[in-house]
Amino acid sequence: MELIDHTKSVIEDKEFVSDVSDENFTQKSLKRLFAVKKTFVNVSFKQTEISDCYFRNCRFIRCDFTGAKISRCNLRGSQYEECKFHYTTWEHTHLEEEFLDSCLPENA
Repeated sequence: MELIDHTKSVIEDKEFVSDVSDENFTQKSLKRLFAVKKTFVNVSFKQTEISDCYFRNCRFIRCDFTGAKISRCNLRGSQYEECKFHYTTWEHTHLEEEFLDSCLPENA
């Protein structure tokens, strides 16, 4: 039997000190990352596990969260412009109420 390794590399206990552009976090595990008032442009979070992170008052522009699992995060005050959230799962995460109406994909 042949198996493909899907172990996610882990990035943990870090703070974003500047804005982020064209970064690829696909299939990573992001744990306890911290960002306040930072802008993320064209960042891929595809199939990423994002847990215990604090992204307060951040802007996400054209970011792809397809298949991401987001748990125990604080995303209050953050804005999302042209982002993709297909197949994303959420657990115990703080968001603005408007997020549900304006960002999540419509049911097909």
